[in-house]
Amino acid sequence: MLRKRIYVVDVIASPPDSKEEHNCYERGIVGLEEAVRSFQDRSTNHLRYVGEWHSHPQGCATRASGLDEELLSKLHDTRSTDGYPAVMAIIGDNAKTAWYVDEVADPFICEQVAPEAEIAT
Repeated sequence: MLRKRIYVVDVIASPPDSKEEHNCYERGIVGLEEAVRSFQDRSTNHLRYVGEWHSHPQGCATRASGLDEELLSKLHDTRSTDGYPAVMAIIGDNAKTAWYVDEVADPFICEQVAPEAEIAT
């Protein structure tokens, strides 16, 4: 039986060359590849990179912006070549989280409310 489940077990902190503004975020790349490889090595390839997450400013919806849609498209392009879906999480007010999961053959969007304790900062 094929189960279509993705477990998000950890996050990687923003690389030091990331640009973080109140209303804009651009993830850097310094040390990122090594951090991802370290997770994979320590888990004997049971854990893999699944996608990106970020928060939206207070008072803004968790709906994907145009930039977010571009990111999900780029994630799709890289992840689908390995046969995996792209994942993007957007965290908003009151720890409400929108999960965007683009399956290789069947994209869908699901939203859930996650307790604050499960949200990494």
